[in-house]
Amino acid sequence: MLSFETVADLLSAQYDLPCMSAQEIIAQLPKLTRPELEELEAKLHQLLQPPAAASNVWKALLEIAGTGEGLPPDLAQQHDHYLHGTPKR
Repeated sequence: MLSFETVADLLSAQYDLPCMSAQEIIAQLPKLTRPELEELEAKLHQLLQPPAAASNVWKALLEIAGTGEGLPPDLAQQHDHYLHGTPKR
């Protein structure tokens, strides 16, 4: 459940409202039309979603995982040796 402060912040950002208390903003909600309320609801859900960029990075990494060719079989275990020249463990 959203706190009053979170709703106030989201509404202020969406509708470029002056700084208002959560209670003042909530008091204005009945004045909105149904399409405006639906738009507001969609925006609230959008703002509460985790950033898409983070999930895209993981998807991209999963797509290329295991596709390297011609690499040493112990690269994962000995990456410091291959990258920095340290002795193998």
